[in-house]
Amino acid sequence: PEKHRMLLLDGAAPYDEVGRGVEFTSRIFLAWLLYDIFHVFALYPKLGTWDTIAHHLAFIACSVLACSFRMLPFAFCWLIAGEASTPFLNLRW
Repeated sequence: PEKHRMLLLDGAAPYDEVGRGVEFTSRIFLAWLLYDIFHVFALYPKLGTWDTIAHHLAFIACSVLACSFRMLPFAFCWLIAGEASTPFLNLRW
């Protein structure tokens, strides 16, 4: 497993630049998710219930996989694009 990880992150792969972008974006997204899930817990159940927490936990898992192993960059981009409306929805609250 460690050898496989080194091959993905060694910089020689043709998709390394995309991997770096996914890693950077997923770190930012992970930080925001952690902030937001603590916010949900602090205002539970007013801000969200178990479904909101499950949503955050699933996206945290996806973000950790994308950041740690640079896995599924296209799928991660779709997940991130779907979350782009969240700040605007939060402003409505």
